[in-house]
Amino acid sequence: MDDKAIRGILIEWLQANYPEGRIYQEKSIGESVCDVMLVSDCLTGFEIKSDRDSYRRLPRWSIISSISTITIS
Repeated sequence: MDDKAIRGILIEWLQANYPEGRIYQEKSIGESVCDVMLVSDCLTGFEIKSDRDSYRRLPRWSIISSISTITIS
């Protein structure tokens, strides 16, 4: 599955399950970019990893300290 397909499924699920939340894509925080961010009663970030991606940059992902929950899929 590629990024676009994963992103579409994720956003559809977030809209159905968090109708009061705001969803942002490619949100910059510091030197990092969060693929999808949900703002509701907490800040939840989603880093999308498709079959073509690697995890090697995650240790340098400075956004981790700014978000309540990080989900990598």
